[in-house]
Amino acid sequence: MTSYAQKHDYTWLSGYEGIQIFSLDFAQFPPIFKKMNTSMGFISTNLSMSDKEGNLLFYSNGCKIHNAQNKVIQGAEQINNGYWHNEQCPLTGAGSYWEMERSMFAIPASDNLYYIFHIRLEEGLVMKTFLLSVLDMKQNGGAGKLIVRDSVLVNADLQVGSANRHANGRDWWILLANNEKGLFYRFLLTPAGLQGPWQQEIANPTAQKAFFYRGWSQFSPDGRYYIIHQTAHGVSVYDFDRCNGTLSNLRYLPRYPTELRPLFNFGMTISPDSRYLYRAVNESTRIVQYDLKASNLGNSEIIIADTMAPVYRFGHMHTGPDGKIYIWFSSIDYINTIEMPNRRGTESGVRFQSVKLPTYSSGSPIYYPNYRLGPLDHSPCDTLGIDNLPEALWRHDLEDTLQPLRVTFTDLSYYEPAEWYWSFGDGKFSRDTSPVHTYARAGTYEVCLVVKNENASDTLCRSIRVGTTSAEDLGNSRGKVVVFPNPVLDILTVQINTALNPVAPVILTLYNLTGQTVLRKELPTTQESIDVSRIITGNYYVRIEQDGRLLTAKTLIISR
Repeated sequence: MTSYAQKHDYTWLSGYEGIQIFSLDFAQFPPIFKKMNTSMGFISTNLSMSDKEGNLLFYSNGCKIHNAQNKVIQGAEQINNGYWHNEQCPLTGAGSYWEMERSMFAIPASDNLYYIFHIRLEEGLVMKTFLLSVLDMKQNGGAGKLIVRDSVLVNADLQVGSANRHANGRDWWILLANNEKGLFYRFLLTPAGLQGPWQQEIANPTAQKAFFYRGWSQFSPDGRYYIIHQTAHGVSVYDFDRCNGTLSNLRYLPRYPTELRPLFNFGMTISPDSRYLYRAVNESTRIVQYDLKASNLGNSEIIIADTMAPVYRFGHMHTGPDGKIYIWFSSIDYINTIEMPNRRGTESGVRFQSVKLPTYSSGSPIYYPNYRLGPLDHSPCDTLGIDNLPEALWRHDLEDTLQPLRVTFTDLSYYEPAEWYWSFGDGKFSRDTSPVHTYARAGTYEVCLVVKNENASDTLCRSIRVGTTSAEDLGNSRGKVVVFPNPVLDILTVQINTALNPVAPVILTLYNLTGQTVLRKELPTTQESIDVSRIITGNYYVRIEQDGRLLTAKTLIISR
């Protein structure tokens, strides 16, 4: 078994109903898009797996499995054999039942061996079968071979499964619930193979003897909590024992009181620090946050975004390796984000349409366990001598364009760092986890983060450029675009000092804080004056783009 898997979740795949497939690559922050030359389409079922260095290894839509060379892997020409495959795969080339979202995930057993867990929808759309397939990527000269296919683990009316690292730092728990009663099945993946299932009886209010429609389960990043979300039947939250794999201390969030069509509310995730639960409600037009450490979970609710707009706003939520939460929906060409999800309330920073996609997307119903979770040090089952050896990782952001010298640094380190030591490259230092630092002057600075615990230390240094007018110019310049003045009274000036496509129009879009478009204007020249005198005062978000290329995006204040 791999004791320290790392970047298996660094490549995400999406696209639009079987065409125009692209990847989102987190090898750098912010992530970059790459178009893929593949015959595979994605609709509802989605699995993409990278090696421990973050390079794409294989991917699947629930019908078959391709390798990184976009070729069908031997033995994986047809998976999920049965009713579901026969109904969906020949028709669309991709699994399209919404009940199958987030129903596949992979666990690395070694550098070449991967255990793939997946659920097959049976006739009647209620009975599901929990399956195991095993992929050996060393076979066929690295092209891979499926050596076990569709091995049946559980036959029952099931909810989807998820995985969590055992407290020994090596093995993996796999857990899923019966959808008719309070019954859970758990497995343990060890170097000797897959053990189980064992069963535990504990109440589960989301089990309703009906479609497990667009629901899913997941563990918190620290492995402490297990959460089930079901669009029509609420959220179950449990404590999880990483030593023995059992659940306890149920807390329940019922169906949201204002729901008219709860089947659209399929977004939920947990903050990187495992403190906050995020949930899409109110027909997908609102995001609420709960404090998992609160004595009364329901009473800790805070509304952090409310579009007051048509439905289909907030969908699948996934935490990226960069610590941001990415919020997808179907048939749109952008992603909303939560920029600082470890913060309480609106300080978490919901940002509307913050990522422009290269094409329309069917969403990204992916699920990844936390591959960077180590052992539970000093626990009774910390018996293998595996230590948490911290690895340093961080990102930086310009949160306020009116203060271009003020930089927010976010710690993304893993394997249990206990101490942080920041050097900002200007002679100043900090021991905060995620500090905010103001530089005296613009320039390029070498920033270093040292993380340590009782076992080891690690250092990551990078150069950043400070003092530019937009956040994207910090370490990842997309071109010189100046929007001024800011704040603006009545006339906004846009000056573009970068090479442009002479044919494609440059589009400026102004959004209010609810994500609604307030102004959309084509900019025919590289310097334009725009009258905003009839727009009410307040904070806005401006994007300027051309032919899918984002030129700038920033906060704009209209003040009189």
